[in-house]
Amino acid sequence: MAEMIPDDQGHIRVITQAAPAAGAEVIIPAIPRIRFRLINFLVEFAADVNAADRSIYIRIMVGSDEIARFSPRSLVTANQTRFVNYSDALGNVTGTGGVMVCGHLPTRLLLNNEANIETVTAGLQTGDQFGIPQMLIEEWIEPLV
Repeated sequence: MAEMIPDDQGHIRVITQAAPAAGAEVIIPAIPRIRFRLINFLVEFAADVNAADRSIYIRIMVGSDEIARFSPRSLVTANQTRFVNYSDALGNVTGTGGVMVCGHLPTRLLLNNEANIETVTAGLQTGDQFGIPQMLIEEWIEPLV
């Protein structure tokens, strides 16, 4: 990657992909030729009936290196369905209850075209199911060399 993020504004885009299989984590692979700011990550999570607390973290991977991990502010328990929302606009939310599990992202989380966005779920059960993940990003296209 050449320079840092330019001074001008990038383009806002929503990235989605298919839901993973039951018992599997969300992995959004690196996007070729862009630099981007992660604004929001949202995915629905349905816990199966097994009695276990689930903590759903978001991590940034570059190759096999974990470069950042973000913590949720509440848990998902057996037989619950919750939206998992990580945002740079939430501030330090301490807990939400209801149907939302929230986590905070840094305000200017700038990533290059090598970054994978993944969930890591402590207590994940084989019947747990993530829905379709959605990322709101601001992107800058890399010029061809």
